[in-house]
Amino acid sequence: MDAELSQFFQHLAVERGLAALTLEAYAHDLRDFHEFLTERGREQWAAVSLTDLQEYLTVLEGRGLSARSRSRSVSALRQFFRFLQREELVAANTVELVDSPRLPRRLPKVLGETEVETLLAAPDAATPTGQRDSALLEVLYATGLRVSELVGLTLKQVDLRRGVVRPRGKGSKERVVPMVPQAVAKLQEALANPATRSTGSSW
Repeated sequence: MDAELSQFFQHLAVERGLAALTLEAYAHDLRDFHEFLTERGREQWAAVSLTDLQEYLTVLEGRGLSARSRSRSVSALRQFFRFLQREELVAANTVELVDSPRLPRRLPKVLGETEVETLLAAPDAATPTGQRDSALLEVLYATGLRVSELVGLTLKQVDLRRGVVRPRGKGSKERVVPMVPQAVAKLQEALANPATRSTGSSW
């Protein structure tokens, strides 16, 4: 079984050109599985069963490994058994029958109140560019527009009287988005300054 592992590692290094750290991760996961199999009397990769794989994942979970680490192990095993099958060293890739552990969904990171205040205060309002950027940040914060929608706004899509903008999103669909008074005031101030309107924006 060691010979097949050595062949696979050589394949990863030479034919696929994987980085040293990636190779090290594969080696760690596969040698750990090899040790697990040896303790259970398995002497050939072809003898590995679905039960072996499921029990191994249970052992990893019992060690306290995260779902991400266990998923990485399954990925390494899947790649290895694909190699063995391609080299006709096993008849089938049993790992394909194993579901990868479900990864927890990460909540999007959001800025705190202090971070938002720092961001909004960052532009130098004494300069035309800073005045423009300050207005854009206020609109971005007030409306939740995508950055691409914000920078693509034209004067025709800005209605200061009603306090709304009409960005075009996916599929070129236009929607009406209200702004808070502070964002409207910042826009009015920026648009009233000819120097600000000549800073390269679409306005």
